[in-house]
Amino acid sequence: MKVLGLATSPRRGGNTESLLDVALAELSAAGHGVRKVRLCEYRVAPCEAHPGCRKGAACVIQDDLPALADQAQGADAVVFAIPVYYWGVPAQLKAYIDRHVHYYGRRKYAARAIGVIIIAADDGIEETERQMLNFLQTGGHAAMPWDQVLVLRGYAYERTEAMGNPELVERARDLGRSIAARLAQGAGDRS
Repeated sequence: MKVLGLATSPRRGGNTESLLDVALAELSAAGHGVRKVRLCEYRVAPCEAHPGCRKGAACVIQDDLPALADQAQGADAVVFAIPVYYWGVPAQLKAYIDRHVHYYGRRKYAARAIGVIIIAADDGIEETERQMLNFLQTGGHAAMPWDQVLVLRGYAYERTEAMGNPELVERARDLGRSIAARLAQGAGDRS
């Protein structure tokens, strides 16, 4: 099974990426092929509101988004790791989400399991989670209902704070194990 981990922080090795690594390690240990993508290492330009995108024409922006979206849309499981930036998703993820207007209503993520890790310093988790709900559910990009998306919410600020919190680390392990269990349940459903 193919699992894509999408680290959306502009900061390498921060709290959300570290927890993503923990979850992905569980999935790898369960025998799944895992790939982590650090969104900030790819060029995903902001949407330019070109009128042809929603009509099926190719996006006029030439960057890394189509390849990244194809990977995410074709994965058996996707895990988003999101730090809260000013009560919402970081700019890198916002550009990624906005550019999905090209796929609106035409192509859903094939994932049978979706995980979302949201870490805030002190507030903004609810707003960030709502943005992901709007992207995956309201925007029609997930084939599953929102109540089946696995969400890990937590608080950490300093760069290594999350990894020093045994409860958060265990919850990240649980997220990885839960996704692996969902993939095992449907292993015969896809070829």
